[in-house]
Amino acid sequence: MVAGAIYIWPQYIIQTAGINGLWSLFTTAGISLLVLSLQIAWVSLTKATPFATAVRNTWGVFGMWLVVSITGILCMTIDGVMLALFGQMLHVFFYPLTPEAVPIVLIGLAGIWIAMRSLSTVARNVQFWFPLILLSFGFVVSLSLRSVRFSAALLPSPTFVVPQWLRATLSTWFLYANGAVVASLIPHIRWTGRPRPVLWTTWAVGFQTLVLVLVFVIVVTTLGPAAASQLQWPMVYVFSLVSVKTFFFKGVGMFVIITWTTAVVLYLSVHIYCFSWNVQAMVDASSLARRWFALGAGIVVITIAILIPSAISAGKILFGVLNPADLSWTLGVALLSVFVVWIRHRRSKHS
Repeated sequence: MVAGAIYIWPQYIIQTAGINGLWSLFTTAGISLLVLSLQIAWVSLTKATPFATAVRNTWGVFGMWLVVSITGILCMTIDGVMLALFGQMLHVFFYPLTPEAVPIVLIGLAGIWIAMRSLSTVARNVQFWFPLILLSFGFVVSLSLRSVRFSAALLPSPTFVVPQWLRATLSTWFLYANGAVVASLIPHIRWTGRPRPVLWTTWAVGFQTLVLVLVFVIVVTTLGPAAASQLQWPMVYVFSLVSVKTFFFKGVGMFVIITWTTAVVLYLSVHIYCFSWNVQAMVDASSLARRWFALGAGIVVITIAILIPSAISAGKILFGVLNPADLSWTLGVALLSVFVVWIRHRRSKHS
């Protein structure tokens, strides 16, 4: 999830809350852990998978169509915005003579191609590429440490404004939004020992937060708060200062084009797969039909990305509409669903 959107972060929270925006990140991580823990408790009590089946067992058929449809629309729209921003970034920095739609379509088709495969194939692709992406990211970040110039910028501001902190917290949510992916996949994990999904989810959220803190620190100490709040793609500017003059790596281009693009493809493929999987469960369709659902969902994501005219428009949609809508909806559904299932579970025990 981080890999799918980190290239536009943390410009907005620095604009909103300055250096104190870092504390909002921990707040968002806490909210994310709460939401995921509620979803895990929910699917554990219903003993159903994927997400759509758990919703049906909780809210009935009508509730299933309503909840899964809204969740899917929000997820696909966020993915479309992320894809649009990545395509626009590639166009600005690397392919100025190539229409933005070209990388958007190619990346989207690659995500669809993986999402149309089986769950084990999607999982193996993620397991294979994730360590390589992480190592390459760590390598480039370590090289970026030579460009640190504003260490004093990390000192927290003595004034703490609650409205700014809340807006910065909300603006970070898109990095943790996952469209019920965790709720769909948790029941399919083959635990080697005692199942501890909440513990591993805590580790995952903590690791994700650690990566974001590292990015925040690198951006602020390299560019300074003023520049970081104005630059549209702060991470790209930071990495552009890196130059390793060897026959295989020069500057940030290789990292972004290969590693970052792979990360975005995997980000899209996991979301598209889970969406098509849930639609398959809703209509009780075959595996072949699920592939067509994946194709349709991918085309919707690509279409949304192409229709967004600029990075400024994408930012307004993401921070002004999608973040508050997705957080409110996801948290509300999780809280109400756990409460309903818990009440039913207690009644069944006492009956």
